[in-house]
Amino acid sequence: MYKKGFLFTIISLAILLSILVFSIAYLDRVKEFDKLDTVNILRYYEDDIVSNVFNDLYNIEVKDIKRSGSVIVNFSKFGIYKLDKDLNLIRNNYRTFVGGRYSELNNINVSFSNFLNEFKIKEYNSSFIIRNSNFTMSNENYDFINGIEVDIVVNQTFEIDDSEQPSQQDPEDPLIHVRVLRESGVVIYDQSINQGSEESNNPFRVSFKTEEDNDVSEVSFEYGILNEINGEAFFYSSNLEARITRFEVNYDDIGSKVVIDSESLVKINDKESKIILGQE
Repeated sequence: MYKKGFLFTIISLAILLSILVFSIAYLDRVKEFDKLDTVNILRYYEDDIVSNVFNDLYNIEVKDIKRSGSVIVNFSKFGIYKLDKDLNLIRNNYRTFVGGRYSELNNINVSFSNFLNEFKIKEYNSSFIIRNSNFTMSNENYDFINGIEVDIVVNQTFEIDDSEQPSQQDPEDPLIHVRVLRESGVVIYDQSINQGSEESNNPFRVSFKTEEDNDVSEVSFEYGILNEINGEAFFYSSNLEARITRFEVNYDDIGSKVVIDSESLVKINDKESKIILGQE
């Protein structure tokens, strides 16, 4: 009985100590924040909103931009795709929260304009449109693309029903590498093929058996001529949830600073800024 009481006392003290440490850290952060002048406080809010919007809304995050003979733009997250996802609702709820409760709590005024699910890697004119279950990548300067790598994680546990491997083309064409993984990390599809930007190419595709014979559960990525436009990439998921955990584009190095931004604008009090996903 005494042992149980002693153990209870020790556990209680450990919990109280943890709360105390957290409280002290929190108070120190508040004090540090209070020392900031108005300009730096606004910069903090600007960075908080402008830099994180696409991660918060679309689960898209730039990992890094590297130069090593070429320029590699690497996204560590590139969206969660499923049919029952409503990006318009998510975006509107975010706009309402940030423009309302967030602004009220922090005594600022935040508003958005041209608030769209699109962004661009400007120097290479690569434009992206994110949708509920798919995305499109358009490339005006597709001659600069050396390759694309995609990792797709699916929540599907059924066996593979069918898969498609595109045919090999000219080794001088962009190298497209697509992997499909289960949530456990097991790779179930891994294909790396050169595909021409001005060719109608077969997609990288994996379909799964389902409980209903007429249902199609699959993921697909294709590159080349799409809708009569050269250098297009298109990804879609059907009847499953797909997370892209790596999306990497390899470009020729043209010597320009790389900036990934959107035409969406956020206004904090009187200052208006473009939403930036990443830059060198």
